[in-house]
Amino acid sequence: MLVLVMFPKTAFSQYLSITKVDRDSIVSKIIRGNKAQEQNKVYVKQIANRDSIIFKHNQLQEVNLSTIKTLKDINNNLDIIIEQKDQIIVNEKKIGRKKRNGGLIKGGAVGLLVGILLFN
Repeated sequence: MLVLVMFPKTAFSQYLSITKVDRDSIVSKIIRGNKAQEQNKVYVKQIANRDSIIFKHNQLQEVNLSTIKTLKDINNNLDIIIEQKDQIIVNEKKIGRKKRNGGLIKGGAVGLLVGILLFN
């Protein structure tokens, strides 16, 4: 019972113990807290922008790695072609000879037919 009687007096005395300087200090802290909240909103936006830039940078890195892989594949294919160039040249010569011989035969046959038709 004694505690209940003292409690309102303690609360009342605590209210009276806040001086004008303390109140000004509390108000200034509240104002600083509000400014800090506004600044925090700006920081959150800046962090979101930074994260989006980092995401785009990572995507660009993935594209660059893909391009590098493609260029390495092209380089390997060109190396294989260079290694096999002698065989490719031999094969092309064989194909050329076959076409040449076929062309000679066709040309001779057409010339013979034209000659026969013209002189008869």
